[in-house]
Amino acid sequence: MQFAEQDHGDFRVYGGALDGRDGGYRAAVVVVRLHGHRNQPEIVYRDERIAAGHPFASADAALKHAMDAGRTVLRSRFDAPVGARQEPPPQRWPFSGVVLAS
Repeated sequence: MQFAEQDHGDFRVYGGALDGRDGGYRAAVVVVRLHGHRNQPEIVYRDERIAAGHPFASADAALKHAMDAGRTVLRSRFDAPVGARQEPPPQRWPFSGVVLAS
């Protein structure tokens, strides 16, 4: 098994290449919104059998397919920025609009 993760704005994509029963590797992906309901991380998408469980010949191929599927979900369902690293917004003092120095 091999795993990878990537941050895309307020989302994190976890991809996996899981050992298949009859050889090969299955691709799996989980997409998490880092600041979801009540500011807690929440799973917004999960697929443990990408490509209908089709076995990939190598772990690298399955992992690449899983990460690509996660990015596709972000683009199509959440209109999330994919690829470019975003800078965090400046911290503001609550209720005043004053920007805190970093």
